[in-house]
Amino acid sequence: MAVALVVAGSGAVAGSGVLPVGADPALPTVSIASAVAPEFRVGLFEACSDALGIVQHPGQVTLSRTGDTSNALTLRYALYGFGYLVLFQQSAEFAAGSATVTVEVRIPIEFSNVGAEGATITLYVSASDDYQVGAPSDTTMTIHNLPTGIGCGPPAFTDAAANRAQTVAVGSGLVPVEATPFPDGTVWFDIASGVLPDGIELQLDGTFTGVTERAGFFVVVVRAFTPCFCDGEPNVITRLRIRVVDEIPPTL
Repeated sequence: MAVALVVAGSGAVAGSGVLPVGADPALPTVSIASAVAPEFRVGLFEACSDALGIVQHPGQVTLSRTGDTSNALTLRYALYGFGYLVLFQQSAEFAAGSATVTVEVRIPIEFSNVGAEGATITLYVSASDDYQVGAPSDTTMTIHNLPTGIGCGPPAFTDAAANRAQTVAVGSGLVPVEATPFPDGTVWFDIASGVLPDGIELQLDGTFTGVTERAGFFVVVVRAFTPCFCDGEPNVITRLRIRVVDEIPPTL
């Protein structure tokens, strides 16, 4: 059903037209307003980034809408990169009264080790019955590789006696192991082989938590390594002998 309209009268421009009854108002148009490329350390997983205090910078894409902005509007988008569909049908929401929304472009952990300086990632606005897709409808960003300022090479155990042998009484803790990191680097520790005394655990920073629970003689191989982003995780080891006795003899 349609209604014919006729425009007439003093000062009016005569004309006519047809207005469909029950027609939907014009849909808003969604397009990309601006984009900032992501910056991250290739090969550095997010967990390692947090632990090492390296701030990764996600990309940012600002999308805009025209038309009626009085209501909230959900848009959908897809992200492609590294030759794969990285993210599929993500969504963001224009708040009521807002003409723009900004989404973050993060590198999924499964892809963070395969990217490279100069690789590209593309965001596409997906079609919807709730809006029209305007131009531009996609944006391609070039990934930038953050310098870490962190060295990549093997650490070196210090000459501290505690790195080689420790004798403690039952109910006591152990002295931390120590290593010098590769210049400007970070060093973590773990147990490569052997079993620590009951009640004792080695932390990543080389400290031991807990106290010994029983007497005995233990030999463990402690590994010191440069974490997270070095190929092959360069590492060195030390053989630590731990003697736990019921009582430490008094020193004369």
